[in-house]
Amino acid sequence: MTKEENGKKVVNALIGSKEGITLTEITKETKLARQTISVVLANLEGANKVRIKRVGQANLYFWV
Repeated sequence: MTKEENGKKVVNALIGSKEGITLTEITKETKLARQTISVVLANLEGANKVRIKRVGQANLYFWV
């Protein structure tokens, strides 16, 4: 699978979640490795496409 395909899967998971989504939920939905998702999320955060909210021990990711 290419980087673009992985990115699209993660973005679709983010867009589909209005109340935020955790890394674990993205992993279950996309069937991608946590490390792959972390890299995609870091790139999206750097591009200001994702907002992160810390809730307890979890990070919730929101599509901006």
